[in-house]
Amino acid sequence: MSGFVAIINLDGAAVDPVLLERLTNCLSYRGPDERNILLKSSTGLGHALFRTTREAAHEHQPCSMDGKTWMVGSARVDGREELVAHLGLEQKLELTTTPDPILILHAYRKWGDRALDHLRGDFAFVLWDTELQKLLCARDRFGVCQLYYVQLDRSLILGNSLHCLLQHPAVSRKLNDQAMGDFLLFGDHTWLDKSVSAFADVQVLPAAHKLVLTQGELSIQRYWELPVDTPLLNYRKDREYVEHFAEIFQRAVADRIRSSRIAISLSGGMDSSAIAVTVKKIQQEQTTEPFEVNGVTAVYDRVHPCQERYYAGLVGESVGLPVHFVPGDDYPMLQPGVVTTRPLELEKPGYWLAIKREIALHAPAVLTGAAADNLLECSPVRSDLREVSIGKILFELMRLRWRYGRMPSLGTGLLARLKGGKQRARNRLVSPLLYPGWINPEFERQMNLKERWRQWQEWQPANLHPRHPSAHNSLVGPDWNTDDICMLSDFTFAEERDPYLDLKLVEFVFSIPNLPWLFQKHLLRTAMNEDLPGEIIRRPKTPLG
Repeated sequence: MSGFVAIINLDGAAVDPVLLERLTNCLSYRGPDERNILLKSSTGLGHALFRTTREAAHEHQPCSMDGKTWMVGSARVDGREELVAHLGLEQKLELTTTPDPILILHAYRKWGDRALDHLRGDFAFVLWDTELQKLLCARDRFGVCQLYYVQLDRSLILGNSLHCLLQHPAVSRKLNDQAMGDFLLFGDHTWLDKSVSAFADVQVLPAAHKLVLTQGELSIQRYWELPVDTPLLNYRKDREYVEHFAEIFQRAVADRIRSSRIAISLSGGMDSSAIAVTVKKIQQEQTTEPFEVNGVTAVYDRVHPCQERYYAGLVGESVGLPVHFVPGDDYPMLQPGVVTTRPLELEKPGYWLAIKREIALHAPAVLTGAAADNLLECSPVRSDLREVSIGKILFELMRLRWRYGRMPSLGTGLLARLKGGKQRARNRLVSPLLYPGWINPEFERQMNLKERWRQWQEWQPANLHPRHPSAHNSLVGPDWNTDDICMLSDFTFAEERDPYLDLKLVEFVFSIPNLPWLFQKHLLRTAMNEDLPGEIIRRPKTPLG
């Protein structure tokens, strides 16, 4: 993803051009292709471009259509043809030469802030309207792209690189104790409060939120919620669900290619294998815009039993995909030290970097199936009782038992109580471990960590989807940020794109019955049954290591 920075001096003072250029130069690791700045009196915009789509060959930022509204950002807009049709422009746009930021500017010109209702894809941007003296910033629905901001007495500083913002002389490197406490409780980058960063001065715009600055007043508002009232899609035949899913899934994957070179983070499991076979289908059908595709797979050959080389190789051979294996056996634990933007549990940081480097070697963008486990998480059977007859549920349970040798959870907690076990926490992301007793008591008291632990155990979305509560909870719980991990890097990370976070696909999954489609990812396995080897279709979920 490209890097960008914006400085708005609230007292009307001119932005220091030397400072703006220095901050923009800090983004070179994010955008190796081109760097530009724009000064508009008390507003300064800087951008470092990383060209990851074909249309980006015509992209230059900061950009404007009329010299009045300017934008910097990192954005990939999906459903471009559909968006242009909704815009109803008098002059036809040539999409092959129209970069995504120009589409965002067209949307803002037509709908203002409501443009966010029409934008699909992964994005974070800062838009400055000189006529209205208005700043509009936004982050995509699932927070795939990052957007930080710092409020000083006289300035507002924004960008998608923590490293860049920390180079501003007025921004402190003091750590955020609340974030550190949450890390000690929950691990990795999982904060209970999604608006905090690891640093006290730097705030995070949460996913699906917009930041607006007008007349010196700053407001932050949510512009989208995961819909909870999707009507039930009730097809008569199973194949209709499968065909509908396959159509939307192929479109989701196609929207995320748009490049002459693409990589796939291939594990040999169902999620990434489904992406691989779909990419190869698109490659065979797409003769006007050919592209190269490579798979990259993490494996272990000696340290512990690992079958990823076999399964990923099986997928590569069956679909004609070159697969590059990165063995992790010889990388030491905890070395070398990697300076990340937030605490991360990287047991083998050198191996992690080697995988990222291998991916970047083959393509500027990589497709990943990380969100499939969340989107396709099966809810307990009781969630189907409101819409599906008991007879139909019993039929599906017997069919699933025959197909997979097991049945989904009923969700009553009865079996657990009969076995003398404790009902698990509602939030599946919480570790079943007990509260950590090794935390400094004084720090624990100051940060009220026991109360935060209780809140996290009981947390769930305010409006839980009645049909798919588990998938809903799982989708909005994680931090999907993938584009700002290393504080500074000697190479540019490939842009990560996840088809399972496609808005149209999410809406479809939330409209279908829970059973049988989400149990053991039955929908995905059925849709790919004729395209992938049987060993892959039948393979259970198998984490590496």
